[in-house]
Amino acid sequence: MTTTRTHSSTYHNAMEPLASVEVERQLQQLPPEVARSIDPNEAIAYALNRLPPLYATTIEGWHWNQERGHNSLQELITLAASWGIREAQRKQKPFATPLPKKDSSETALRALQVLLERPDLNWHNLIPVLEERFHEDLVVSPFDRMAG
Repeated sequence: MTTTRTHSSTYHNAMEPLASVEVERQLQQLPPEVARSIDPNEAIAYALNRLPPLYATTIEGWHWNQERGHNSLQELITLAASWGIREAQRKQKPFATPLPKKDSSETALRALQVLLERPDLNWHNLIPVLEERFHEDLVVSPFDRMAG
């Protein structure tokens, strides 16, 4: 008898937002006309291909990997981002057909995952997660937030 294992959990590379933020930070330091000529996605992809992946399947693992990346690998992330920006400035690219853009709904979901610090967020659990978050915000008074 064969059993099929179903995977209901998701996994995310915690290095992606770290690299993305660093590339964006470095692009902001460039003259505007130079920054506009660089495709940030090219720079981010190049940087990520030179950085260790930090995959997580749990919220705790995501936070741990984010902290680990920020504290232990920031120098490497900074260097890889600069390499990516330099490489993205090159005009002659052997592969010029871009990947199709992600579905805007998936882009929105990824943004919510980062904003809510919930890499496990999906379209099926979005409403309960938001209800829980709003309930938490209603229970904690503004004075409690300022104090702590």
